[in-house]
Amino acid sequence: MPEKAVAIHATVLVILMAVFIFAIFVIFFNWIKIQNLQASKELCATKLLNYCIEWWKKDFKDKPYNWAEQPPADCEKDPINIHEPTDVNDCRALLGIK
Repeated sequence: MPEKAVAIHATVLVILMAVFIFAIFVIFFNWIKIQNLQASKELCATKLLNYCIEWWKKDFKDKPYNWAEQPPADCEKDPINIHEPTDVNDCRALLGIK
């Protein structure tokens, strides 16, 4: 193989690696941005629903995870006021389970 062909292949390989690394950085920084969610009524309601679903999967025996560790963090503050459910019946009512 001539030397020019090797240089062209190496250049294309370096360019492809650079594009791949750039795409990984873009995906990573978008993922980081998602982790810093601002609390809103809709996001906190989704957090509550997901918590109840996970608790239901465990037959309401053990708490699924630490409520405070899941984003968004400020659901308990005014004006949102959505708190971690303490009673199984609250989650049952939310999920429509008798």
